[in-house]
Amino acid sequence: MKVGTKFKIGYKAKKYNDKFIWREGIWTDECKMWTDKSGQPIFTYYDVEREGYRNATRDWVFTSSTIKQGVN
Repeated sequence: MKVGTKFKIGYKAKKYNDKFIWREGIWTDECKMWTDKSGQPIFTYYDVEREGYRNATRDWVFTSSTIKQGVN
């Protein structure tokens, strides 16, 4: 993804007793998809609403949309 790409991510949040939540994110240089020591996939993203980085660790999905400038 390109830096500046906006997206929505949904995942089960441990903090909310595994409730599935949606957040608005933006891709930065610090965002990444990686695997922890136990082999669990993790998606680190910048949460626009909370103004900070978060980790989605289980059952995440995300959508992105690219808005193209009008062509005359």
